[in-house]
Amino acid sequence: MITSIATSSRFSLTQDAMRRILGVIGIWSLLFAPLPSAAWQVAIDSSQSEDDNAFAVALDERGYVFAAGDIEELGTRWLIVKLAPGDGNELWRSMPSGPNPFPWNERAADLAIDADGNALAAGYFQNDQEDFAVVKIRGTDGQELWRVVIDDPSTGSREYGNAVAVDANGDVIAAGVVETGDVTGYNSVWHLVKLRGSDGAVLWTRQIDGSSNGYDRPHDVAVTAGGDVIAVGATTNLGSGPDVTVVKLAATDGSVVWRSDPSGSTTNASEYVERVTLDASGNVYAAGRMATSGYSRFSVVKLQNTDGALLWRAELCCGASDTGAALSVALTDDNGVIAGGNSKRQDLDSPFTVARFDATTGSIDWRVVLGGSTGYGRANAVAVDGRGDVWAAGQMEVTGEGKTDAYLAKIHPCGIDEECNELEFSFDAEVVFEKRSDGSSTDDDDFDEHYALVIGDEYAPVTAGVRYSNHPTEGADEPHADFVVERFSESGRKYSGPNPFVPACDDGADNDGDGLADAGVDPGCDNADDLFEQSGTPVTHMVGGRRLVAKDRYGNTKARKLALQSQDAALPLPMPGGASDPTLHGAVLEVVNPATGERSFAALPAAGWSGRGNPAGVSGYVFRGDSDWGPCRSVQLRAGVLKASCRGQSIAFSLDEPSQGQLSGRLHLAGGDRICTQFGGSVVSDVSRSDGGIGVFYAEDAPAPSACAD
Repeated sequence: MITSIATSSRFSLTQDAMRRILGVIGIWSLLFAPLPSAAWQVAIDSSQSEDDNAFAVALDERGYVFAAGDIEELGTRWLIVKLAPGDGNELWRSMPSGPNPFPWNERAADLAIDADGNALAAGYFQNDQEDFAVVKIRGTDGQELWRVVIDDPSTGSREYGNAVAVDANGDVIAAGVVETGDVTGYNSVWHLVKLRGSDGAVLWTRQIDGSSNGYDRPHDVAVTAGGDVIAVGATTNLGSGPDVTVVKLAATDGSVVWRSDPSGSTTNASEYVERVTLDASGNVYAAGRMATSGYSRFSVVKLQNTDGALLWRAELCCGASDTGAALSVALTDDNGVIAGGNSKRQDLDSPFTVARFDATTGSIDWRVVLGGSTGYGRANAVAVDGRGDVWAAGQMEVTGEGKTDAYLAKIHPCGIDEECNELEFSFDAEVVFEKRSDGSSTDDDDFDEHYALVIGDEYAPVTAGVRYSNHPTEGADEPHADFVVERFSESGRKYSGPNPFVPACDDGADNDGDGLADAGVDPGCDNADDLFEQSGTPVTHMVGGRRLVAKDRYGNTKARKLALQSQDAALPLPMPGGASDPTLHGAVLEVVNPATGERSFAALPAAGWSGRGNPAGVSGYVFRGDSDWGPCRSVQLRAGVLKASCRGQSIAFSLDEPSQGQLSGRLHLAGGDRICTQFGGSVVSDVSRSDGGIGVFYAEDAPAPSACAD
């Protein structure tokens, strides 16, 4: 039975010259841009000081924060709140409940926001048993607009709402389960429903069942651009345990377009999909666990939009008995699939795990595995910010204490083939920020956790979850969970020192000996020798280049990319503490077209460099940057190796000419060295973006140039 209720209402570069460079290229405003708005935390504790939980978080188009879960107020009721993005001020709260005046088990499990800023929540209310419920709350004031309650008439049945989504028309799709239990045994079926956004009227329903009685449950739901519905979870089938199940339903009537039951190689293992996301073509990426050789593994599958065909399956494993599960999934803008969860590795017990897979092939790009003494943890949610950094939220054990902290990590993907990470078990990515959040409870048996994550303005993550605190009268003997929503300031390496830059490069002298006074003839500092004035003879190292890639998209300067690699024994390693040590004086990366004179400079301030080995620098140097320092995200300099990866609109180099022909990539070190490569012999691609498309210059295996031409 469905009840619908509508309710109302740098070569030999002097330090002075280095400062001028940085000023000329306009890096000042990037380095000293204001920090994002402050972080905040909202913790809601019920008057009964019992367990309160925040399970879902979402943002509207203006960045206002909505969170949903449950609260103990004369029973366990739904709690939905709207918070101001700047300071977390509570604007309103809503506590919908079912007909039972003292409900013992009600929960808002998932949350979505429509185009008008209204909140849609799915979960369950309490009647004789739990009933699947969907409620629409007005975004402006928290007033309930309508509710739909789904109750199977079978005696003792239980119905739960697990997931909710909103389509382009504002209509609502909810996924839940109907459970029955009698003398014939336990059984459950998926229950999917589409509701009209304006009033909650039921447009269609659909049930999905396995071929055997047992655990059948949808965990997540998504909507394609055309309005079709993708639902994921598990069903129990004859001769097997719970199996991964994905269905596509038609937008118009809920009919099954296709059903896919990809399975691992083990019969009777517990398999399921926890989360789903879709690409622009509607292809399905589902994260969960599938079994191999008797063990359930952290798994991701990609299914074809049109027919549900399995395109690839990827899993994380090492030893034969390794286990784990993917609990979250997100897509990047550069053909990546990010999944988070836990995965047993060697002697670590199910640590916090985040991995990236290639969206086309499913091959693994990188993996980060983190944990305490036993390694326990899990990434419940992952998200990708506007700069391509990955955020993961969940829980991490507190070593030796038997409890967990809520844990948030920011993971920086490295440049092409970059070996940037020293974390055990991980490669080609590194954790650049982490935050443990611990509640005030002094008990050893509390489990603080982030359940959900979204990215707000200024790349700031917002999470929903729980923190344990001591009971006001019983103290540590009775810790309880608080409903917690947190906004974290976007974090990474930020320069906070004094202003070292003078925005000028002309002093009226011919300091570089090229016969031209710096002032007047070159007032715009468009000649590299004038930019890099010498206190002595420059030391230029001509080295071979492994690869140079430049990309430029018409009309979208944010999509510009630059990657440079050199592997040559002639490439020097600066002496630690010497004049060219970048950790003391910084560096500048330059790309130039010798034919046209077009060039771009990217500052690499000393604050972003770190030395490897002992003493620091003896094994090389690594630069880590973010948008506050310019376009270069990472630079690696070792004896015989130079690798750099940059992207974004502050790369002042376009590919709008018919072709480039050749490009030179250079690293200028403040105290005396210039490293120079020149590509143009083996060109794989040299395409202009002037026709409205994507410009690409891609060259490989360049020999060391005879001169570093300007």
